[in-house]
Amino acid sequence: MTARHGGVTAPSPRRRSGKDSPEYRPFPRSEMIRCRILGPISLSGVDAKPLDDVVTQPRRLALLAYLVMHAPRGFIRRDALFPLFWPDMDLDRARGALRQALYVLRNAVGDDVLISRGAEEVAIAADQMWCDATEFERACDERRWADAVSLYRGDFLQAFFITDAPQFEQWMQEQQGRLRLRMTAAARSLAASQDSSGAFKDATATLRRALAVDASDEESLRHLIALLDRQGDRAGAVKEYETFVARLSDEFGVPPSAETI
Repeated sequence: MTARHGGVTAPSPRRRSGKDSPEYRPFPRSEMIRCRILGPISLSGVDAKPLDDVVTQPRRLALLAYLVMHAPRGFIRRDALFPLFWPDMDLDRARGALRQALYVLRNAVGDDVLISRGAEEVAIAADQMWCDATEFERACDERRWADAVSLYRGDFLQAFFITDAPQFEQWMQEQQGRLRLRMTAAARSLAASQDSSGAFKDATATLRRALAVDASDEESLRHLIALLDRQGDRAGAVKEYETFVARLSDEFGVPPSAETI
């Protein structure tokens, strides 16, 4: 059974982009629910109190993460969520399980955060919850590379798993790969800016972060080697290259490309 993502997206007001936008918030306002799903997972209320009723229940947390990532597109139909989270249940049982999960989530985050439209559509009100993953994507879209790199603390839903939900697992892995690529691209862009402005140590650290996220990122490696060489650190450049070659062989069983060699 295939999940349908056919929910109707609510119209959004025209927004200004960049730091002058009222929506610009690389870090949360004090009165917002805070959801961190890049790297170590945490969820806290407006009083900064951890919302453990959600975090300690993997399926509810998975549902919240899915709704948060869908929030920029608006409402989603409830029946599109059944095959993602309760694929082995019949329609009535899946509907009841979703109703209970939404009840718990709404009690945790508030009915102004988890909203409904009619009886069949739900959404997270994007202006009522701060999430590092959606803010990371916004920063990338707006080419705020330093904000993006600082927001990315690790993989999407790092070390997370729920049983009997293969479609959710596939979706999560796709998000992990996609966000990882956005992070390395953001880091390369930030490093290029830092390099051109003479902030060589910052550029070096940024490129090493990119390589920590994607061990096969040869573009970042080449920039890092060239940067170290320009600073007179030939030994450091050779060490970075040798470490990369060994890691590429161990993890992927392939040599570097001819361009890198």
